[in-house]
Amino acid sequence: MQRISLMPSFAPWSKSRCLMTSRMGFLRMKTLLAALFFLTSLEAQEKEYPLVPYTKTSVKGVDTRTLQGKVMAGYQGWFNTPQDGANLGWTHWARAGSKPFAPGNVTVDLWPDMTEYSNEERYATGFQHADGKTAEVFSSHNRATVERHFQWMRDYGIDGAFVQRFANGLKAETLRHVLYVSCDLATQVRDLAILRDAGFVLTEVQPFDLFPHTRHVENIMTFDGPA
Repeated sequence: MQRISLMPSFAPWSKSRCLMTSRMGFLRMKTLLAALFFLTSLEAQEKEYPLVPYTKTSVKGVDTRTLQGKVMAGYQGWFNTPQDGANLGWTHWARAGSKPFAPGNVTVDLWPDMTEYSNEERYATGFQHADGKTAEVFSSHNRATVERHFQWMRDYGIDGAFVQRFANGLKAETLRHVLYVSCDLATQVRDLAILRDAGFVLTEVQPFDLFPHTRHVENIMTFDGPA
């Protein structure tokens, strides 16, 4: 395997000023980081087909032929609000997404720094700051916000972001290599059995303590598809 620089999952809510983790075990984390990655780009994929190859103008400057020497990030674009048009409620903000995001119904550890977000990217919550102002958050369904996050990654020297997919939507015959990253070892071991039944072969396991002072330990499993 090539040596690559590993970064914590990019915290777009903080512009590297705070790091948010989830107490939900990342919602039965079946995330597979396929051997595909985005160039940091100012344009998001079209909403209807978010994982199709990008065909529009790209910003040059990153050698896409190799991961050698690259700093890559996992982009967790899964935060929603009832007002963002996705009809997913307070997904990944609140423990019960269909109920108000307010004291007693929260699943995040730290609050996003909303200083640089535009008014169109801000969503009011049931929380208040110490000065009495309504606390606001962002939505990953907002195109302007996604473009902002990728701009920040570019500004801070991150070369690209891995495409995250769910295991139940993949087939072994379509992939040669898979990187599976999870902070919930129990569900990862469960999914290991599913992947092995699908024809994948576990070749390497590497844990990383990317979230100091929390209970989370990231674990990376490397799989090879059928020969």
